[in-house]
Amino acid sequence: MLAGGRACHVPDQLWRLDPPDCFVPVRVSDADGTRRTLNLLDRESRVEAYVWLLKNGDETQLFTHIDGALLVANLQARLPRPVSRRARARAIKRLAERGLTVDEIRAVLRRR
Repeated sequence: MLAGGRACHVPDQLWRLDPPDCFVPVRVSDADGTRRTLNLLDRESRVEAYVWLLKNGDETQLFTHIDGALLVANLQARLPRPVSRRARARAIKRLAERGLTVDEIRAVLRRR
């Protein structure tokens, strides 16, 4: 149960949809009553649709429109890539060459 007494769904596995069903447009109503259609064909629109569905969708909408593999792929595409040790060392060297102190370099690296 979420704050405000709203139920939330927590799956124990990711489900798959038939390929044509993965891209069917989603018709939603926002909190203000505005109705709109979210496009699942375009990756950025799919991310927006999945976020909306995960925050606001009911059980039927979740199982009808969210494909587990596409959800994972969209999440992976938005995560920052890990930095190799070699790339980190080059960045530190460049920052030091620009005159940054050790504390300033640490601050820059933490912001990443």
